[in-house]
Amino acid sequence: MSKIGLCTISELSVEKFDSSHTEIRKFEIPSYQRGYRWTDIQVNALLNDVYNFHESRTDAQAKYCLQPIVVTRAADGVSWEVIDGQQRLTTLWLILNYLKEEDIFNLSFESRKDITKFMNELVSTQEYHHDTPELHFLSEAYHCIDAWFKKQKETVRGIKRLMGNTLINEVNIIWYDIESSDRKRNITVFNNLNDGKIPLTDAELVKALILSKLKGKYEGRELEMRKAEIMASWCKMESELRRPDKWNFLIGADKKDYSSRIELLFDLIAENLTDKDNYTTFLWFERQIAENKEKDDHIRLEAENAESIWKLIENAFAIVNSWFCESDATAQPVIYHYVGYLLARNHKKIDELFRKASTMGKKEFTDYLKRAIKETIPAGDKLDELSYEKNASDVQNVLLLFNVLTCLEIAKGPYNRFPFDRYREIMLEKGNSWSLEHVHAQNSDDPIKNEEAARSWINDVLLALKGVDTIYIDIDEEQAGAQSITQIMEELSAMSESSNIDMEKFNGLRMNLQDIFNSKSIHDLCNLALISKKDNSALNKSIFPVKRAKIIALEKAGKFIPTCTKNVFLKFYSHSANQPYYWSIEDQANYFNELERVIKQFLA
Repeated sequence: MSKIGLCTISELSVEKFDSSHTEIRKFEIPSYQRGYRWTDIQVNALLNDVYNFHESRTDAQAKYCLQPIVVTRAADGVSWEVIDGQQRLTTLWLILNYLKEEDIFNLSFESRKDITKFMNELVSTQEYHHDTPELHFLSEAYHCIDAWFKKQKETVRGIKRLMGNTLINEVNIIWYDIESSDRKRNITVFNNLNDGKIPLTDAELVKALILSKLKGKYEGRELEMRKAEIMASWCKMESELRRPDKWNFLIGADKKDYSSRIELLFDLIAENLTDKDNYTTFLWFERQIAENKEKDDHIRLEAENAESIWKLIENAFAIVNSWFCESDATAQPVIYHYVGYLLARNHKKIDELFRKASTMGKKEFTDYLKRAIKETIPAGDKLDELSYEKNASDVQNVLLLFNVLTCLEIAKGPYNRFPFDRYREIMLEKGNSWSLEHVHAQNSDDPIKNEEAARSWINDVLLALKGVDTIYIDIDEEQAGAQSITQIMEELSAMSESSNIDMEKFNGLRMNLQDIFNSKSIHDLCNLALISKKDNSALNKSIFPVKRAKIIALEKAGKFIPTCTKNVFLKFYSHSANQPYYWSIEDQANYFNELERVIKQFLA
């Protein structure tokens, strides 16, 4: 049998040396293995899974696949040392012997010859023993098997025949030979697998599968050089995909996690992005490589298939890596921003974009991305009708796209690009997400009742408006006028120095100040910006100058504030050099006009 691959229980039981020489396969459980510990829960689960597979399958060619057994040739050169999977293998031995199947693999225990003797007697006499933990669990497992068959609705003979045939011919197991004669290394592999440090993943299995098949095409030094080439390329791809900026950009809003990032490429190739079952991706690759296993020259054909699969993996990496658009420092990274937006807002899945990119040229793919983005902005010609209360999701689409396109206008190569990795970090952070911030605060009629909270509010206002005594506020759409805040500021300052705060008076002053900084367009797009939920909470419905000061502080502290949100609070879009402390009707109009220009220019 090859280093890695699928085999039926029948193939597992009989070792084929050549066309005329076969022997019952011998497995040995080494002394470093833990004892048998499966309970009726695991035994029943295995029997139920196999039975349900047989009853529910619609494809006659379908196979039920068990998790891998990891083995290596034992020191005697005849038997196989079981490094991982002894619990499954032992349970299979008990079930098959209970069914009295012929040509079943042999199972022995390196340091406990009495266990092998007991298992044979258990099958022939059904005499249970509980003298040691090992004998107890083996006895309980066999009793569980017997009880399971006797309680089925079919006759005992009928269900035995059905399960025997299913197990022998329709159940596959992943065979993984690590080809090691070093007992110390074998023990390390066992410990790592069982301690959860290096679970046997699709990535490990696919890598072993491809490398093991190269023997059919190369030999000697040429074989070792080809393996080294593939491993170097493999490590480079894994390293690139482990970059947080690249990985978070590619994954977008998807929550699926990978122990090895290269598994994303395997899932894209196998179109298996949503299947959560173990080893389904590996099984797809194994089928592709072994499709000619019945032919005389199958070893050579499997090697060529393995090479073809490797080229698919390299091509898949080239496609998704090209979306990151960092190879050309002078390029306008259109694809990066378009793909990033669609993935970040979960408008498209990466597998759909991958399929399109695999069949389209660069211009055709770019046009497809642009059409997909346009579909997410249904109110493109009516942006002034969007509001926080009626269209919150559409508003988030528009504001994110505004940020993305703004960055695209100034981006050169990897510089000044929208940081989708930081956008996704906020989505994944516990208790955090993206939200809409009112530039002008929503008025809160609820009074502040806690004196400590009142002092904090006063200190924020005094700090933000230090040295300011007059604010030019909107009287109406056409006119602005001076509004003195000197008296309010003096009263707030006196309150901050007082040992006790008159809470009723404080809330009155707070409402007066909020009225000065209020906006009639509170929920319209011209008064909304994108910010994280946690940072939004920190702003806590503050008046504009306090929010502005806090936004600057958050930026200095390393928090991710989207470009256009910073621009709003720094009054980047305002045409007149007016005061920085008030968000006027003119400021709102200038902000909306720039947003509308960028969005409509894209939609045109």
